Formats: sequence, C-alpha cells, structure tokens
Amino acid sequence: MKKIRFLTLAALGVALCGLAGWLITRQALIVYAENKAQKTIDNALSQNPAATLDENIISISKEIYKNFHHQDPAEIRAYDFRPYLTNHRLPDWLRLPDGVMEIYLGRGYCDNATRLLSFILKQQGLNAVQWNMVSPRAAHSALLVTMPDHRKVLTDAFYGYIAVDKDGNLTDPQNAQARLKSGENFEDIFVSLGAGSDPRFYQKFDDASMAAQGDDLILTATLPPLNGKTLTLGEIDGDDLDVKRANIARGLNQFWYYIGHKYNREWVRVLKTEKPVQVLMTLVDPADNDILNATPAPSVSGKTLSWNLAAGDTITFRDRDAKLSWKRRNSYIGVDQIIFMSE
Repeated sequence: MKKIRFLTLAALGVALCGLAGWLITRQALIVYAENKAQKTIDNALSQNPAATLDENIISISKEIYKNFHHQDPAEIRAYDFRPYLTNHRLPDWLRLPDGVMEIYLGRGYCDNATRLLSFILKQQGLNAVQWNMVSPRAAHSALLVTMPDHRKVLTDAFYGYIAVDKDGNLTDPQNAQARLKSGENFEDIFVSLGAGSDPRFYQKFDDASMAAQGDDLILTATLPPLNGKTLTLGEIDGDDLDVKRANIARGLNQFWYYIGHKYNREWVRVLKTEKPVQVLMTLVDPADNDILNATPAPSVSGKTLSWNLAAGDTITFRDRDAKLSWKRRNSYIGVDQIIFMSE
C-alpha cells in the first residue's frame, strides 16, 4: 500500500512539474513572439509614421509577405506539435495562441502566413479571422480584418495581394468578387504587395466559395450522368494525387481525394447524384473509424468504402467530425480510387 501511495505521489509530482514547466515555457514563447511582432510592426511603419490605418495594414502585410517563406508544413517538424499545442479543446491558459509558432518559424503554407499576420495585427488592437476560399481548382486562406469603422478588409501575405474598392480603400472579399464577376480589371481590385506576388488564385476568384474560420464552408459537386457506364477515378497505386487530378478533369470538386480532415475543419463536402449509383471508394490505408466522417455511413471492407445511392441522394463529409489519429499524426486518409457504377 505504501509503495502504491509513493508511486502515485511520484507520478503526480512529475505531472505537476511537467505542467509548471510547460506554463513557464509557454509564457516565454508568447513574450518573445509579442516582442518580435512589435519589431516587425516598427520596421513596417518606420517609413511613414503619419500613415492612415489602411496604409499601415498594407505596410505590415508587405513586411510579412516579403519575409515569409513558402514551404510544406509536413517538412517542418515543429508543426507536427501544432495540433496538440494549439488545440481548441485546451483551456486558454494552457493553449499556445495561434501565430506564436509561425512567428518563430516564418514559413509554411497560406494558413500559417494568415496566423502570423493575424497575431501581428492583434498587437495593433485589430481583430481578424482566417478567411477560407475554395474554387473548383484550388483552396486558399487569407485574412479578414475588422476595422474600427466596422469595415471588413481582405489581405493576403502569402500570395501577396490586398483587396481595394473603386476609391482605393481596403475592402472585403465579397465586394472584390462581385467586381471581378462584373468584368472589372483584376489590377483595379487586387493590389500587389511586392515583387513575385502570385495572381493566379484571385484571377479566377469569381467562382470561389467563401466563409470565415469557424463557419461551415459548403463544397458541392454533382456527379455527371453515367448513362449506364462506369466512371473510374484514379488507379490502385497507393497514391491519391491521380484521384485529385481525375476529379478536376471531370469537373467535380477536387477535394474528394481524402476522407477525414486535411485542410480545414469547417469544410462540408457534399456529393450529389441525380441517378441511382453505387460508389466504391478505395483508400490508400485501411479505414479508421475515428477518421470516417461520412453521412450516410458506408459499408466498410478493408480499404474499401461503398454506398448505394438513390436518385437525389448525397454523401456528406463533415471534416470537423474527423478525430485526430495519434498513430497517423493527422486526421485523414488518402483515396486511392473511386468507382461510380450505374444501378
């Protein structure tokens, strides 16, 4: 009994020491990040101390764009810990704030650049939210900033663009999209933040679906008529990229090449069919119940998921429902092949 009590107290002591160590480390990381953010702001605004707030946001966005390096986060080991350290399920006093890791690393994809810029603008007293955009060809995230006059403005420190209205004031993504749809010149709507800015996503921004982080972003694809034939997307080769390319070629949403959550938990991917069809979806790895997030639930046989759909039925994947796999260190499984068969 004494031994059990001793071991229990020892384990509790180790846990408390670990917790105390993390809290000290967390606070040190935050203080360093805030100091570095302030230095970034000072560098950005030093050339024009009398600038307007719109001009300040442009200057800070330019500073981030100039110094942020594009790199796959999967190649950056420190980002492996981000889902755990910044998990929304953790209490505020324990969770590492979004943007702190990005301040240190200064590289990643568009969502990393967005978190970095958001953290820096927060030091200026500006609230911002990640703005998610998905077109039939690509997905992207930028930052939606709320101004003191309640305007919403879109700034993108990853591709290097910021949206403006007809008077040259910063503006929201809905206004920018409406003007692009009406045929206005791209250069009058999106202002480059510097050399090398990439316009390709925004040049075809007119058909993008959009939503703020935390709100559902509905991505709908309708299966074309099969006319008694079988449609096969991808080959059984242990790779999901050929499925992605085949989806694009067939005019379907390209993001049917994985199950679970890979990009954004707010995505709701809906596949519609106007005719009865059997769907066979083969995964690159065996199915994992924690990652399966489909409604209706499929029949599962090893790596293969199957559905029998009537006319008008849908398959819905809610990415937020996929749980984190500690073994895989992610929340998704790639799709090796999809077969649609007329019934």
